[in-house]
Amino acid sequence: MKIRASHILVEDKQVAEEILQKLKDGKNFEKLAKKYSICPSKKRGGDLGTF
Repeated sequence: MKIRASHILVEDKQVAEEILQKLKDGKNFEKLAKKYSICPSKKRGGDLGTF
């Protein structure tokens, strides 16, 4: 079995909650990751790859 993982890494809980609300409102995960994430994976829309 393979699983693909993505994330948006932020330092602040308030920012995380704002992003979560944007996701609930239908915003695009990859675009939000590119804008807000502090992880190098943000260049790939938060994609961490397949495990």
